[in-house]
Amino acid sequence: MVLVAGKMYRPTDIAVDITTNSVFVVEKFNNRISKWEYVDANYDFVLDTNWGSNGDGTSGEGAPVTGVTDNALYHPTGIVNVGALLVVTDTLHHRIRTLGIGTGAWVDSIGQGGSGIDDFYRPAGLAFNPTNDTLVVADEFNHRAVKYTADEIPNTPVLLPAPTPLPFHSPHGVSFDVTNAQFNVTDSYHGVINNYNLNATSFITQFGTPGTSGTDLFFPGSGHGVLTGNLTTAFADTRNNILKTVTSTTIANTTGTAPGTGDGQLYYPESVNSFSDTVNYVLAANTRNHRVEAYSNSNAALTFQSNFGSP
Repeated sequence: MVLVAGKMYRPTDIAVDITTNSVFVVEKFNNRISKWEYVDANYDFVLDTNWGSNGDGTSGEGAPVTGVTDNALYHPTGIVNVGALLVVTDTLHHRIRTLGIGTGAWVDSIGQGGSGIDDFYRPAGLAFNPTNDTLVVADEFNHRAVKYTADEIPNTPVLLPAPTPLPFHSPHGVSFDVTNAQFNVTDSYHGVINNYNLNATSFITQFGTPGTSGTDLFFPGSGHGVLTGNLTTAFADTRNNILKTVTSTTIANTTGTAPGTGDGQLYYPESVNSFSDTVNYVLAANTRNHRVEAYSNSNAALTFQSNFGSP
């Protein structure tokens, strides 16, 4: 697939800066971050710029990793805004990156391939609790999750306590449930959600049932933000091709989203973000449809408005 400006290739996560009307999309197979501007209240999104250097993806594996300011990305997966920074999981370079939210200037490169406490092995989803500056990263192929306090990045992270009864196996997504002040780390292999307190210091419980019907989970992914009206946190149930919500430990299948390739339909969505400006936005990384879907929401019922980045 040839890289084309404004055309996405496997978008996997979304961050938002409402102070500048900016949306940041990680495009996994384009090895880049695309920055989009939106017109408030109109659900219109226009490409501003791209950050990252690896073209159509063919050069990613051999791209140099030269230091904290190189701009090489190789299959990045997750993105979240942490104050004035964006934090990105540079998955197949086995590290996380930080860059300026306004400039795109690279700040730090954190970690390297391995299993030590300072290492990563295919880090994937991540989420941030702004009330206490806690960042949680799913270190997928090390079968663990780690946390940083934002002002301590890039210092050594802390391991999250192991969940029970099922231990971590390929944790892929992370959400911060604002309404319940809890972190959720999704386990893609087991199809369950592991619930932690707001500091990610204590494991609370494990919930969810693997499967393909109702509120079952099949490769659950990430979620960022609360759906207004019913105050539930949205997340992507990736291989069930749907968005679901969670309140404490209750999973609901009420968003009205559906699988498919048409407008508003989903094919392997990996994450969802919501935010309120003068209207309520819900943005889904519609990964294998190679675009982002924009919905309005009321009481978790989503209404398709537009999409952007279609190939």
